[in-house]
Formats: sequence, structure tokens, C-alpha cells
Amino acid sequence: ISYELQKPKLYILAVGVSEYEQSAYNLAYADKDAEAFMEVLQKQQGLLYSRVIPKIFTNRQATKDNILDGLDWLIIETTQNDVAMIFFAGHGRENNRGTFYYLPYGADVDNMRRTCIMREEIKDTVAYLRLAINLRDEQALVRVINYPTRGVVKTSLERLIVFADQERISLWEAMKNVKETGVRGK
Repeated sequence: ISYELQKPKLYILAVGVSEYEQSAYNLAYADKDAEAFMEVLQKQQGLLYSRVIPKIFTNRQATKDNILDGLDWLIIETTQNDVAMIFFAGHGRENNRGTFYYLPYGADVDNMRRTCIMREEIKDTVAYLRLAINLRDEQALVRVINYPTRGVVKTSLERLIVFADQERISLWEAMKNVKETGVRGK
């Protein structure tokens, strides 16, 4: 019997901003770093990966909307048989409440919530990707359940986690058997 290993596809979202709308934020190499990252990985097509599917945004193309669309693209396209990579080069900054933001082209540091990418948006994407690969990844599952809020009450989630621990099953399995857990919906 002969088995052939199927190589995964590689989906890459690379973002690099060197030239900002507000020139005071300009950098020397962020766009070049994103391009170099992409170039190195594209050479792996046919070697480590069956296909390398890139999406790159640099400078003027690296708008908040394009980046968010790119993160959504990764979630939609990547399957459990694939690999996804995210690369960011450019400025990041915390607001006065300690929330970290990546500054895309068009960023306004006086209005970061509306013009920048929250770290949480990136972490949410990573959680979805991790869950697509492994439904037993409880940390990713809890994040996907909770962000954005989906109406799952904290006590219900806690009961599901306790049930999963008691039964020595994954949280995903507990959710599939929710009637046995004693957790009730509205």
C-alpha cells in the first residue's frame, strides 16, 4: 500500500505600512518587510505547501477596511487541512485605557477605535483559525463563544466547562450534548 501525503495550502495575509496618511508616522522598511515575508513563503509553493495563496496590503492599500476584509478572507478560505499566516509591520499604539491598536494607512491616533485595528480583532481571527483546525481547542472555542458577545451567559459556559471536566470530554463534545449538562436556553 502506498500513501501520498497531501500538502496543505498556505494562506498568507501580510500587511506593511511605511507611508502613512499622516507623514509623521512614516517608517523606512515596514512595507518592504511585508513584501520580503511574502516572497520567501511563496518560494515554498510545491515544496512545503501545495499552493501559496497570498494577500498583501502595503501603504495606501493597507486601510482598516482592507485589513479587516483580509482577516475575514482567512477565516472563510482556510480549512482544517490548510495553514494560515498573518504578518503585520508598522506602528502599534495603546489608547489611554490600555487597548492596543495596529495603525493602518489612514490611522488617526485621536480616533483609534474608528480608524485602527484592535488587537482583539486579530486575536478573534486567530481563535477562529485555531478552532477550524482543532474543535477541541477549548481556549479558542471560549473566545469564539464570547467575542463578540453571543448571548451565552457566563454561568452557562461555566456549567458546560464543569460538565466537560467531570465527563472527561472536550467542551465541544459537551456543547453537542447540551441537554445532558443541565444548561437551559431562554
